[in-house]
Amino acid sequence: MSGICVAGLEEFGIAPVEAMAAGAPVIGLGRGGLLDTVRCASAELKEPSGVLFPDQSVESLVQAVEWFEQERIWRSLDSESIRAWAKRFRAEAFAARFESALRMAWSTHQRGCAVAASDPAEMKGLRL
Repeated sequence: MSGICVAGLEEFGIAPVEAMAAGAPVIGLGRGGLLDTVRCASAELKEPSGVLFPDQSVESLVQAVEWFEQERIWRSLDSESIRAWAKRFRAEAFAARFESALRMAWSTHQRGCAVAASDPAEMKGLRL
């Protein structure tokens, strides 16, 4: 199984997430959104999902691909764990995490108020 090479700066980068959702490891530039979406094998992280290279240069990309091939990195990358990692970036998963963070912030805000506010989910006319 081979990875997708992303040689440019991505703010989020849907293509690498889609590749991981298919169980394929990613080889990409270690900047921008890929720092959040790709778990780099060289960082000795649990269940890596690809390889990140440091510089936007031909040499850096070539070194990453050669290391991936020569060290047979794909053997240590489990396609099921790569798929599971990619599921964290589904819209439903993002919405659930966002709602949780919003509720925590609301709860913190309420504790800091002199007068307790109501739950916005119970306010008439407010659609959540």
